Amino acid sequence: MQRKKHEATRSEDAVANVIGVILMVGLTAVAAFIVLASLTGSIGLVQKPSFIVADAAVLEDTNTEYIAVQHQGGDTVSLYGTDRASGRLAEITLAYGGAAPARAIADTPLTWRAGESVYLYTTITDGPRITRDSARAAALGVGFDGNTVDLVISDPVSEVIIAMMTLPVQGREARPGPGMVNINTASEKELQLIKNVGPVIAGRIIGDRPFASVDDLIRVTGIGETTLQQIKAQGIAYVGDTPQPAWVNINRASFADLTLIRHINEARAQQIIELRQESPFASVDDLTRIDGIGPGRLQDIKNLGIAIV
Repeated sequence: MQRKKHEATRSEDAVANVIGVILMVGLTAVAAFIVLASLTGSIGLVQKPSFIVADAAVLEDTNTEYIAVQHQGGDTVSLYGTDRASGRLAEITLAYGGAAPARAIADTPLTWRAGESVYLYTTITDGPRITRDSARAAALGVGFDGNTVDLVISDPVSEVIIAMMTLPVQGREARPGPGMVNINTASEKELQLIKNVGPVIAGRIIGDRPFASVDDLIRVTGIGETTLQQIKAQGIAYVGDTPQPAWVNINRASFADLTLIRHINEARAQQIIELRQESPFASVDDLTRIDGIGPGRLQDIKNLGIAIV
């Protein structure tokens, strides 16, 4: 009887030990799950939204507007590219010209740290883009529609807005290239930028306005046929709101200026920009590298006389 009692006690102890082991394993598993879940946020332990202080400004180069955004302090974040970013995330959206907000993306995800700037520009086919290279933004950008751009920086996970601002822009409407002189509106000093035009002739031009064309300068005393041809050859005098530029450097011109060249439409302008990034054009003759530009169109472009390298 005593033996049976001891055996029962040992059996109960064994069961208790097994239960203890099971409980220990279970508690360990639960603890591991909690730690893992806290790292991934899967049980509601939500990571704080990304936080940064940012400022933005509209810049212009080669007659094209783009936006510089400076990270002035806070978290290091990853901005979306064509591949998904990782770590603390932030995204930048732009809305302009009455269109819905569109996310700006980069060729690859960008890590954005305090003190660094990124540049936003728009393209005809791909919408808003992000780059670290301001020269790339100026070369590839086509400007913004409308008079303002709404810029929003947000955390895409929590959907919390980090920063929001509205920036004034000039829009995509054509603007005179640098150094151009409208003979109907220019000041006396500006008119003297034109070849063979000094203070006296500049005053006569102002007194004889308006002109229907540059050829009408022939009626100004002191401007004969030879002088007129020299003025036209210089290429900076114009009449109207959308002048033809004196020249367009195909290795440096903006998207908008490239489309001013005869036979260069938007698709060809984009191709010029892409090809010159790989290998600059050695001469205007190299435009035959562009789809649809054969000997005939190349000769037209050369006859126009504004394309240079």
